[in-house]
Amino acid sequence: MSKRIFSPLKKKGPWNAESFSIKLLEKEIELEKTFRVDIIQDLITMYSHAIEHYNEQNDPKYYDYQDRLHNLLLKPEVSTVLNSSKKTNLYNFSKHRSITNSQLAKSQIIESFRSPIKCKILESAEKAMKKEEILQNVSRQEHSLEDRVNIRRSRKNLSFCDESMKNSYYIDDKDQVVEVMESYYSKKAKEIEETTLKYLLQMESATPKHKARFVEDMKKDIIKISHKYDQLRVQGLQKFKDSYRKPN
Repeated sequence: MSKRIFSPLKKKGPWNAESFSIKLLEKEIELEKTFRVDIIQDLITMYSHAIEHYNEQNDPKYYDYQDRLHNLLLKPEVSTVLNSSKKTNLYNFSKHRSITNSQLAKSQIIESFRSPIKCKILESAEKAMKKEEILQNVSRQEHSLEDRVNIRRSRKNLSFCDESMKNSYYIDDKDQVVEVMESYYSKKAKEIEETTLKYLLQMESATPKHKARFVEDMKKDIIKISHKYDQLRVQGLQKFKDSYRKPN
């Protein structure tokens, strides 16, 4: 059986953003034509390379590639390929370090909050420094560009609620509305991130059969989390509106 020629992370030379973007685009186009295991694995590896690079540079582009990797793993076609391929090496994270040391360290930090004993994982000075870096990244993740866009869109659409709501309520302080909504978006983003990292860490040592199950379970959990916080956001906004009910 011939070895694959293309291996984006086999050799780490100087980062060439333009060349990388072109190769990544070519792979993404290939994926749209056919969902093959080798193409999927190349994309996972390239996204992971970008995540690691931009995270080291403290560049916000890190979050863009993190989202793209996340979305790739949630594609139904990817799940189908994984389920139908018994010997797939799709999630060989040990070989290619596709989640990167930073991502795995982040998962360890999250777990350490639940149990002080697990803090022993961060014995070295290098890991201690990564702890501070991860916490900063989590904080920035909570206020990511996507969340802010959603908040601004919701704020803009606030005045276009149904007629019954517009006739009964009014909001005289939009900044407070944004603050209420941002709180729910931030909590949702944080819980989704923790859930994703939990499953990715489990996939590292799982068998191909169990990895396929993990992907499906992760997808279901993320949908449940999104639904939960969307409901809480609507309820929170309704309570805020009730407190500003227009006097008769």
